[in-house]
Parts: sequence; C-alpha cells; structure tokens
Amino acid sequence: HEGFIRDVTASATASGVAIEQLHPEYGMNQFEISLAPLPPVAAADSATLMRIIIGRVARKYGMRASLSPVPFAGSVGSGAHQHFSFTRDG
Repeated sequence: HEGFIRDVTASATASGVAIEQLHPEYGMNQFEISLAPLPPVAAADSATLMRIIIGRVARKYGMRASLSPVPFAGSVGSGAHQHFSFTRDG
C-alpha cells in the first residue's frame, strides 16, 4: 500500500491538510491518520477533506476505502473517533 499512502499524504499536503502521524492499526489493511490540531471549524474542514482525499485516492488505485467505525463483522473496528482538547483562557 506504499503508493496509496504516498498519494494520500501528497494530496493532503497539497490541500493544506497537515498530517501529524500515519501508522498501521490492528486490523488487516487498517491505518490511522492523526491530523494536526486546529481551531474547531478548521479541524472539521480538515477531517472532512481527509475523508474525501482517502476515497478519491482509493478509487485511483481500484480500491474502496471504508471509513465505517466497524467495516467488517467479526474484525477489529476502526472507531471513527475524533480527539478534542479543551482549555480556558486565564
């Protein structure tokens, strides 16, 4: 999946989406991408754009990417989680 990963990261960079880390997960052909922290609306925009990029690059390679929390019955789930941090001024 090296070409797929390379194209996803290149497309993200070209689109202004900053990837902090990308690594394999526990399920077969399962990966996790962590995006750089941003203000709330920008973070939501980046997360949505990343999903679009993944789908388009997958199609380019003749694959279909599932972004479902549990893509296959009886296998490791993906979770589809988002991380949030809260702070208070002062």
